[in-house]
Amino acid sequence: GGTIDLKTKLGEGSSFTVTLTLPIDTEKQMDLSGHCVLALSDDPQMQENLGCCTKDTGLKLLVADTISKAAELLVKEPVDYTILGGSFLESQLADHALSLRQAGGEGCKVYCADYPSKEQEERNLRECHLDGVVMRPLFLSSLVRLMEKSGSMEEGEIGEEESILKGKHFLCAEDNELNAEILEAILEVQGATCVIYPDGAKLLEAFLEIKEGEYDAILMDVQMPNMNGLEATRAIRASAHPLAKSMPIIAMTANAFTEDIEDCLNAGMNVHVSKPIDINALAQALKQQSE
Repeated sequence: GGTIDLKTKLGEGSSFTVTLTLPIDTEKQMDLSGHCVLALSDDPQMQENLGCCTKDTGLKLLVADTISKAAELLVKEPVDYTILGGSFLESQLADHALSLRQAGGEGCKVYCADYPSKEQEERNLRECHLDGVVMRPLFLSSLVRLMEKSGSMEEGEIGEEESILKGKHFLCAEDNELNAEILEAILEVQGATCVIYPDGAKLLEAFLEIKEGEYDAILMDVQMPNMNGLEATRAIRASAHPLAKSMPIIAMTANAFTEDIEDCLNAGMNVHVSKPIDINALAQALKQQSE
């Protein structure tokens, strides 16, 4: 039911565009009626993203692209959360957060998007007096977790089964910065945390220093510079570390041919999960290793 379009020019390259329309999972209750979120963002992509993920949920979404418009909406409407994102400069955050608090009153919590770095996150929370950070890309489940953390939703209001990934801590290898950001965001939505290294050599170095119980599994990209995932896995399994043989290692790769899966398993990985990461497949793989 989707489309694949191709544009190509000799000597310059080709561009493939795949368009898919995916229905909302109607088996999971996502009734957010009675809640209102204001998005202050001058990024059209973020505005569209929020509009799509909140559609048909009952959640009231207000959008403003300037601080003055946001303040006007806050005065007129009772807003539970304001999400500040887009291309605003970091130096504007404190002023914007203060203006939003003054306009929305004590009941309006102010969150910031776009800060995947822990150092940035901690500094901005402290200096700008923000209530928290919601990671991009934004998912409906990200907003639900935000509401649950702030205590504005009654227990059981969202009929969603708790993820097996909740509370897990992963050691990860991923050389692509965008993929690393998406992986961290997806895991955070599930209540999991991770530490990501840009190649197999750095992950191996980190693994040799970990203590028992510090990590639940390793998520290993395969194609990486310096030391690829297969080499890193062999080095981990051959090391003298007490967890060398028992630590679950899950392969993450776009190469999903039979021989690629066999290479991963022969190197010492426990299971293969193809890219782009399917969170359900990852959860199932982790469940298999714990049984």
